[in-house]
Amino acid sequence: MYLGGAAVECRIKAIAMEVHGCQTLDELARRWGVGSNEIYTHRLDALARRLPSYNRFKKSYAWGCFTSQVNRWRVKRRYDPKDATQEEANDFLMAVDRVIEWLNNNN
Repeated sequence: MYLGGAAVECRIKAIAMEVHGCQTLDELARRWGVGSNEIYTHRLDALARRLPSYNRFKKSYAWGCFTSQVNRWRVKRRYDPKDATQEEANDFLMAVDRVIEWLNNNN
């Protein structure tokens, strides 16, 4: 689950960097006019809001997966992998797949 959430975080940041023609997160922070706290955040909702496709994302099939599962991800998952049942982990990873699929096809 930890790696699934990290994959979504990295994909959102990669899309933002592609859209804005940036090579580094620091460059993206300057483009967005934000400090390092906001660019190096792990808050998926805060990052997703900055994508040009955010309004379409909110209307997509992936939005339910994002709000009900993926956006609840926290970095601390890496410290306690037994925090979820196998079924919860499977559901989370299926939601991650749907969100990444949508992001890959809509940005």
